[in-house]
Amino acid sequence: TQQIAGLVRFQDAVLVRVWYALQRAGITVPFPIRTVRFTDSDRGASAQAESERGRIAALLGHLPLFRELDGAVLLQLAVSVRASKYDAREVLVHEGDHGDSLFVIETGGVRVTKSGEGFGTDAIELARLGPGQFFGEMSLLTGEPRSATVTADAGCEVLVLAREALQPLLEADPSLAGTLSRSIAERSAETEAKLENRREQAKSAPDSGHADSILARIRSFFKLPEPERR
Repeated sequence: TQQIAGLVRFQDAVLVRVWYALQRAGITVPFPIRTVRFTDSDRGASAQAESERGRIAALLGHLPLFRELDGAVLLQLAVSVRASKYDAREVLVHEGDHGDSLFVIETGGVRVTKSGEGFGTDAIELARLGPGQFFGEMSLLTGEPRSATVTADAGCEVLVLAREALQPLLEADPSLAGTLSRSIAERSAETEAKLENRREQAKSAPDSGHADSILARIRSFFKLPEPERR
């Protein structure tokens, strides 16, 4: 009986993971049922879609990374955002993997860990993030490998913003890269401070050179022209 119960739990866990993966890939599982949808008009659907874009734009606008962007730019970004769901203990990104997208948590929470090599431990927990928080900004803006592993706590829903959504905005306004680089420099300095604390060393505040370095990487990744010298 215990073996059968264990097999059922194992099968259930596998099927749940498959379902989440199919959902993220946009694949619908055909069920032997008939679904009937009632709608008042196309106008109602359009209004609902517009409301959802406004909600996502407002969420993006509260992120420190995008706080200085105006409403029109945020709405452009919101159109390109896609939603994904992850099961409990499912890994969203692996440390060292290639990446070019930003994740914003809508519901649930995630655990951010980094390899503990050199610290005498298997892994270091950097943070636990919840609704309204984000991760992956360095990969989005510079194309650098993921700096940490992010795992869902008890299941989560996230919004994913890819590089392709940001490309036309940066090309239209290259100065935006400077704003984004400063936000990233502050956030990466906080992460480094946590690692330094693990080594029991002091960490000084980030200087402008760090932001300039990130800005150069953003310009290179998006192939932006160098600003004219005055």
